[in-house]
Amino acid sequence: MEDTLKIELLTPLTGTFLPNEMEQDWEGEEYHELEEEQVLFDGADLIPYVSEIQEKIAEYSRVGHEDDKTDNLMDYFDGSAAIKEKVLSAVPSVKEADGVLYGCTILELKEYLETEELSELCEYLTGQYSDGWGEGFEQIDIECEGGGILNVHFYNSSMIYGPRTEQELKGVEAVQQGPQMGGIW
Repeated sequence: MEDTLKIELLTPLTGTFLPNEMEQDWEGEEYHELEEEQVLFDGADLIPYVSEIQEKIAEYSRVGHEDDKTDNLMDYFDGSAAIKEKVLSAVPSVKEADGVLYGCTILELKEYLETEELSELCEYLTGQYSDGWGEGFEQIDIECEGGGILNVHFYNSSMIYGPRTEQELKGVEAVQQGPQMGGIW
């Protein structure tokens, strides 16, 4: 078997959490009124729920597959032939880095991608997380110990950067944490 390379691309995660006591108020209320009851989470807030999130990702990624095979986002890639040749798989997951939970796309490569190829692949993955795989996953209710329902978003409208390696992410954080900017995205 030939050697392959593994790279992890990180994206910011957000979540919406609805505590159980709020669920009882749903009867007869309009959706826009219920939005006010939801608590918005960032990646740091999601750390306590990492096991539940990982479990749901694994469950969701097996839907429609036989023999415990999981989603490979490259199965749906219709871009550059060079990228298709180099990238064996792109599998969604999560990863904790510096006290923050990120969406993590685990790439298995035959060889490294050129800068333009990586850019095209990141654009594709951003699309998958906003309108494809991620759109479906964010509709999955994750029941949390202690009471409540969590929905996790691999894409959010404030995300100005696509997926990044952990090293690139640290560089983006350093630039953005200057006097006029805070946070990662």
